[in-house]
Amino acid sequence: MKIWVSRYFTKLLAISMLLGAIPVITLGILSYVISANSIKEKVIRGNDLILAQIHLRTEKELSLVDKMMNQLMYSTVVAQTLNKAVTQYDFQAVWQIQEEISFMQSYELGITDVVLVNLQKNWLISSGRRFNSFTYYTDPALFSRYTKEGQQFNRYYLSDNSITVVERLPLHAANPIALLLVDISLGDLNAILAKNKEFGEMFIMDEERRFVAVTSSDEQLHAAIESVVAQTAQLENDKAVSVKLDGKPSVIIPYRSSYNNWLYLSVISLDDISQDSREIGRYTIYICTGILILTFLVSLYSSRVIYSPIQRWYVVLRDFVSGSDSGSEIDVISGKLKSLLHSRQRMSDQLKQFFVTKLLLGEWRRDEIEEMMRSYNYPTDLKQYVVLVSEIDTLEGSGYNEHDRYLLMFAISNIAGEIVPPRERFETVVINQSQVLIMGSAEDDSQAIRLLAFDRAMEIQKKARQFLRLPVSIGMSRVHTDLKEMPAAYLEGLEALKYRVRYEQESLLFFDEVQPDRELPLIFPMQLENELIDAIKLGNEDEIRRKLSGFLQEIYKNAADHRDYHIFVARLLTDLLRLSQEIGGVVPYDGTVSLFERLFEIKTIPEIESWFMQVLIVPLVRLIGEQKDKAHHRISKEICAMIESEAETNLTLETCAERLNYHPVYVSRVFRQEMGINFGEYLAKVRLGIAKRWLRETDMTIGDIAQKLHYSNAGNFIRAFKHTENVTPGKYREQTKQ
Repeated sequence: MKIWVSRYFTKLLAISMLLGAIPVITLGILSYVISANSIKEKVIRGNDLILAQIHLRTEKELSLVDKMMNQLMYSTVVAQTLNKAVTQYDFQAVWQIQEEISFMQSYELGITDVVLVNLQKNWLISSGRRFNSFTYYTDPALFSRYTKEGQQFNRYYLSDNSITVVERLPLHAANPIALLLVDISLGDLNAILAKNKEFGEMFIMDEERRFVAVTSSDEQLHAAIESVVAQTAQLENDKAVSVKLDGKPSVIIPYRSSYNNWLYLSVISLDDISQDSREIGRYTIYICTGILILTFLVSLYSSRVIYSPIQRWYVVLRDFVSGSDSGSEIDVISGKLKSLLHSRQRMSDQLKQFFVTKLLLGEWRRDEIEEMMRSYNYPTDLKQYVVLVSEIDTLEGSGYNEHDRYLLMFAISNIAGEIVPPRERFETVVINQSQVLIMGSAEDDSQAIRLLAFDRAMEIQKKARQFLRLPVSIGMSRVHTDLKEMPAAYLEGLEALKYRVRYEQESLLFFDEVQPDRELPLIFPMQLENELIDAIKLGNEDEIRRKLSGFLQEIYKNAADHRDYHIFVARLLTDLLRLSQEIGGVVPYDGTVSLFERLFEIKTIPEIESWFMQVLIVPLVRLIGEQKDKAHHRISKEICAMIESEAETNLTLETCAERLNYHPVYVSRVFRQEMGINFGEYLAKVRLGIAKRWLRETDMTIGDIAQKLHYSNAGNFIRAFKHTENVTPGKYREQTKQ
């Protein structure tokens, strides 16, 4: 038999042979060791999965019991009944509660009995197994094990045949007014273990490490497991522990429940595993040998049959379709087929988008339009058309940036294509920063297509907000009846969007509704602008925001032409730039677009307000504040110099203010703000320093010193000196000359 040498054929044959050879060689060399370890791991892994399933099922049933108990405890009928001294004549309330209890027992959860106990009224309602359906009890110790004070509350109580789940009302109360007891049969839990047992033994232990359910009744094994659990401080979930139980090497797989701290155990004897692996090892050698021979023969034939049609496809596609020929024959065939299909679909979509784009730009003749409509299977019975132009209002707070805008427009284009059925639209296109959609209708009613376009636009907005978290505004043209009018319709949609600045984000704007119906006079709110500039000079940010918001609301409140809005905000921008230059500021420029271009790109009033604050006003306020600080420092410094040089003269605050050409009140406030003390205190401090120097270095009398330093009399000087230095001038002179 002739074998064609090829990459794919070689792979087929090699893989087939390896599938047979590897098991044979591996099992032949390491038959016993590999089988023992493999079986051990599989058994442990299988028991681990079974243990997890048992845990999940048990925990699910206990959780369901808890939910039903909470539902019963906090139901309306129980809440109303617990406050009553129920008698056998309150059959309606008893019947309703028993209905709830019967509903709990309807689930296959192994619930054998449900008891609702009122500890204050000494009555209980039961499903009828341990107690009568309704009865009074007189023995207060009957339920004392569930309500003992000072003991940690345990929700699970184990008996010979069942486990009792206890719920208190109020929840976790030290002295509950009621108890709900649900008995779950241990036989059901044992049945779950027995049903899922495959290898080894399964055990469930409660929080106090008592056996709840078992698959083995061997008491010695129970005692050995309890000893191992007690000696092992922390058993890690899903981590097998090798131990010796009754002198036999064994493996314990633990699983600790985070729900109720129960411990699920799987115990496997390694002797049993090894015995099975040895027996399996002997038979594996014979079986794998036969499989290897058979695999070689089957692989040789099947590889030849499978490869024949693949080779024919490979030759055809390799010679007639361009693309990479590297890789196996299947890789080449798959790549070339995908390339063909993708190229065809992409070319079709691109041609449709090219047709629509040129149609919107007015670059097709009428006969060309009709030919393209037939060629691309567009409906030819459309009588009316509306153009929808969508733009993103803002990217602020969306997590996107300007680099993502173009891709986001394509995403919006895809959303529009999915929302509007192909029968109602042409191909969606993206032009500049707008998504454009031509909708058509075969009806003669122009109002119908307007309503349809409005509904579709609302749906596009909703989906864009839901999936992209973006606000989108949509401008809609007037209704047109000729495809040659699509360029005008496209411009109408763009023009309508320019008026969204008057409205909130996510606006839907018809061109014929937003056009101003009267010519408004261009009255610039000069008074509001002056108030805004005054607020900027004062540096009150809250007042600035209020004035700026009022200014913008004033210019946008009238239905004027959108060009008027541009004129007004451009004038405000110009005046703020002039103010910045007057105080020595630098015009902000990021090196890409001018401030005017960036301003005209903004679509909404909140964005315009935020832009003015961040780009111009906040830097202006900061610059003005810095200049004020410098002026205050200069004034304080000059006043200090005057006081130091003229302290012996009759210097006053008014004299200093007159020399500096400022009002005395302003000078006093600035000086105190900068120096921390007022003018008079600072002057007195300097004069006191001069007086101390004269007392130390001269023999001038105290009266002469007081007169030269312009004190009204020597007594005032002495009092002021003693108040500051805690000694009289005479005493100070004596102390300094000793």
